Amino acid sequence: MHPLMPNLTGLKDSELQERITKLNRVLRTTYNGLLAQQAHMMLAVLYEEQQRRNQEIMEKGLAANKKLSDSIDIS
Repeated sequence: MHPLMPNLTGLKDSELQERITKLNRVLRTTYNGLLAQQAHMMLAVLYEEQQRRNQEIMEKGLAANKKLSDSIDIS
């Protein structure tokens, strides 16, 4: 967790994506190496949160699929 980054779990997916887009824009336009380094670190935290959410969605889908396949008797 980056010390300047607030808790991201309360953000909507669209808000998370908006922050990622804004930081990428900063990276494309900055010539300040220290600012770029901080932006990279913050982007890493944002991407981790995005991946965590995607993993959670996949696990829920797999669990639902498992329930469905267990309830269908093919024999």
